[in-house]
Amino acid sequence: MNPPESLHDSNIKYQRDFLGCNDDFTDIHGVAIFELLSKIAPEATFSFYQAMDAERRLPTAAFTRAIHQAVDDGVDILNLSWGSPNGMPPECTPQYPPVKHAVDNQVIVVAAAGNQKSKQGRTEYVFSPALAEETVAVSGFEALCPMTMKSVDNAVEKGPYRFESDNQNRVFCSHQGCDDSPACVRSKTLREWPNNTEPLDGKPDILGPAHMPGLPDSDSISDVDILEGTSYAAPVVSGVLSGILSESEDSPDEVAEDIHFIIKSGGQTVSGTDIPAVNSFAAKQRLLSEINAE
Repeated sequence: MNPPESLHDSNIKYQRDFLGCNDDFTDIHGVAIFELLSKIAPEATFSFYQAMDAERRLPTAAFTRAIHQAVDDGVDILNLSWGSPNGMPPECTPQYPPVKHAVDNQVIVVAAAGNQKSKQGRTEYVFSPALAEETVAVSGFEALCPMTMKSVDNAVEKGPYRFESDNQNRVFCSHQGCDDSPACVRSKTLREWPNNTEPLDGKPDILGPAHMPGLPDSDSISDVDILEGTSYAAPVVSGVLSGILSESEDSPDEVAEDIHFIIKSGGQTVSGTDIPAVNSFAAKQRLLSEINAE
């Protein structure tokens, strides 16, 4: 995958294709994930491994070769904003061997836990490869704002926002601050994203923000779409871990050994679930306190 021109300012090391195609990218989904990661971890070095085709299918052979190549390239964190529902133990899935290979080589694997396809269909549990014990599995949360729907102006670039088509009277807190007062930050409620897959066998490990502003077609705020899903929660966690690695005096290998404990440390309470929301400051402080205690 080659990133669009607008994102070429990021530090890119490798761009590898495992599909045998000449397309810059096969699906806009990957571009959106990269845009989010590059904003959260602007100092990180990125590599791209193109293994998903235009129909969002991920051939096992391409996936396996991509993961092995990433390990050979020395990456520290693999963000997998992809998953597949299945009815077998995670160790029996075709995605497990390459993920296990990565973790055995001290690569941190962050994987999206998946989205429920239909509220009327069968219950879907955490997808593979996020269900594997070795991964950092990520589902989503929403930050609900106490402001009313009528108080929200979607034409401004910061502050609370809502979905135009939403009939549930939900108002969400923005990452860009509030319109009315700083008190809004202390009054917001974190809630589990309603379309998360069901937890299973201790997964997911952590929750990240499930909403992401999409790439606009113009400079107008009215052209911004809000994307939803655990695909957009996972790169937030990957970005947090990137920041932790960059400031840690421990080697990436040492951090990887305690990664589940570190990322859960000081997690914020989320309404409706025992799974915590990621707290980058608390996770970093936990790591630093462990280093100082050694």
